[in-house]
Amino acid sequence: MDREFDIAIVGGGIAGSAIGYGLAKAGRRVVIVDGSDHGLRASRTNHGLIWIQGKGANCPPYQRVTRLSSRLWPSFAAELQDLTGIDLEYRPSGGLNFCVSEAQFEAQRALAERMVGSHPDYEVEICERSRLENMLPGIRLGPKVCGASFSPMDGHVNPLLTLRALLDGFVRSGGTLVTGEMVSAITPADGAYRLTTNSRAIAAERVVLAAGNESTELAASLDLPLTLVPQRGQLLVTERVEPVFPFAASGLRQNATGTFQLGFTNENVGRSVDVTLSGGNSIANRALNIMPDLGKLRVVRHWAGLRVLTPDGVPIYDRSRTHPGVFVAACHSAVTLAAFHAGPLADWLSDGGPVGHYQDFSGSRFDVGATA
Repeated sequence: MDREFDIAIVGGGIAGSAIGYGLAKAGRRVVIVDGSDHGLRASRTNHGLIWIQGKGANCPPYQRVTRLSSRLWPSFAAELQDLTGIDLEYRPSGGLNFCVSEAQFEAQRALAERMVGSHPDYEVEICERSRLENMLPGIRLGPKVCGASFSPMDGHVNPLLTLRALLDGFVRSGGTLVTGEMVSAITPADGAYRLTTNSRAIAAERVVLAAGNESTELAASLDLPLTLVPQRGQLLVTERVEPVFPFAASGLRQNATGTFQLGFTNENVGRSVDVTLSGGNSIANRALNIMPDLGKLRVVRHWAGLRVLTPDGVPIYDRSRTHPGVFVAACHSAVTLAAFHAGPLADWLSDGGPVGHYQDFSGSRFDVGATA
C-alpha cells in the first residue's frame, strides 16, 4: 500500500475538510481522499449561512452543538485566515427570518418562546415591521412583510472560500490530500483498514466517512447506521450592486462582492440536480415579497445541488457496529458546524471516538423499531 495513516477521511467537502483540519492540527497523520470536482458537492449549493435560529427545536443536543459552533466561529475564522491568507468573508452580522404573513409571524413568535424556554442562553428578538424598517434604512420592504425574528447568533460566510481555506489549512498543518480518487471499498487489513480507490490502496488505523450522500453505499458495507434523504435545493444569484443589506437572512443574503444570493427550494426529487422554471419562480417570488426592488436586478446564475439531509434534520455522528475503527459524520449544516467539526468533534475522533459522547446523534435512531 502507498501510505500509512492514523486516520483516513473519505470526502473533502466542508464537513470532511473541517474534521481533517482539526485532526491534522492535533498532530494526527491524516489523509483526505476526495473525488472529482465534478461530483455533487453540497458546498456548491450552500447558502453560506451560519444559522442558529430554530435549530434543534425538537433535539436539544443539536441546538447545543450548533450554539457551541457559533461561539467558536470567530476564533476559527481568524485562525484559518491567519494560516492561509484566505478571507472567508465571515460576518457575524446576526440573521433575519422574514415573515410575509401574520400566520408566519405568530409561528415564529411561538418558536422563539419555545426555544428561549428550553435554552436560557438562546438569543432572539421578535421584530415588528417598524423595527425592521429602522434596522434596514436602505431597503424598501414589500407590503406583505409584517415582521421577522432576529438572532445575533447568526452570520454568514463564503462557503467556497471556506472550503478552499480548510483544505489549504489541512495541508499546511501536515495533512495529505488525495484528489480525483473514488473509494470503492473499505476492508479490514492487518489491524487497520484498506481503502481501495481507482488507482491505489491506502491503509489507515481508522476511517471517517464524510462524503455526504456518496457515503451511503460504503456505510452499508461497513454496518454503519446511515440514513439520508437527499433533497434538491435551487439558488439564484443577481448582478453586483452597492452593499445595502448587512444581515444574513433565511433564503436571502448579499455577498461581499455585492451580488444577492437568493434561495432556496426543498425538493424531494431523488438525485436530480436539474434547475426548473418553477423552482426559480418560487425563489424569485419570495425574494420580491421581501424586497421588491430586487426585481430591478438581472439574475446571472441559476443552479441546483443536493443537500445532505437526515430524515429528522439532525446530524449523524456514529461508529460501525462491527468495525469499531470506522466512523461516519453526516449533516445538512456543514458550514454552521464547521468550527465544531474542526474542534470538539475532531478531538473526539482523535481520542478514538469514546462511546457515549455523541449517542444523541447515533444513526441507529432510524432503525426499524427504534424508539424516538
